[in-house]
Formats: sequence, C-alpha cells, structure tokens
Amino acid sequence: MKDRSLILLAIIFTVSVSILLLFFSESIIYFFDGIFYIGLILLIIGSVLMLIQAEFFNAFVKSSKYFFSAVSKKEQVIRDVESRKINTTSYKRQFSITNYFLLLGLLYCVISLIGSIV
Repeated sequence: MKDRSLILLAIIFTVSVSILLLFFSESIIYFFDGIFYIGLILLIIGSVLMLIQAEFFNAFVKSSKYFFSAVSKKEQVIRDVESRKINTTSYKRQFSITNYFLLLGLLYCVISLIGSIV
C-alpha cells in the first residue's frame, strides 16, 4: 500500500510539473527541455537505487572495515584477545519503486527526444 501511494505521488508530481511547464513555457522547445530534465532526474534516482539494490557498495564497505581494523593496533589486540574474526555484514536493500523511476524517466526522455525531432 505504501509503495502504491509513493508511485502515485511520483506520477502525479511529474504530470503536474509537465502541465505547469506546458502552460508557462514561452515555446514548445522549453517544454520538451523541461520534460527531458525531469526524465533525466528520474533516471538518475532510479540508477542510484538500482546500485544500492545490487549491493554495489558492499565490497567497498567490507574492504574499508578490514583496512581500518587491520591498521588499528588497538582493534588487533582486542581481536586477538577475544579470538574473533572481522564482522562482515551485508547491506541489502530492496526498493520496489526502482523500476517505476527508471521506466518513467526513460519514457519522459523518449517523449522529449521525439518531440524535439518533430
């Protein structure tokens, strides 16, 4: 339910901004530029969400934790005394709205591309 309301809110926002651009733009070129910018922002947001969802940054976080624990002598002594290993946690997040952002952004970019060619 929460995902549907968020999707509906995103769609309503982009459509309302599109309508405002259409009425307040000086020419149709500015309208298509605005649509392209909205689509580009939605594509960037969707891409960042997809990177987080695909666990792209987990290797970096794990390497950083290992490096800083290996450099710190205090941490090494504590690890030796307690005979424990380096804690490896996975940061997995699932965003159900990722595909909607990507599709809506792609749709807006394609609409602006077709509109600027015609």
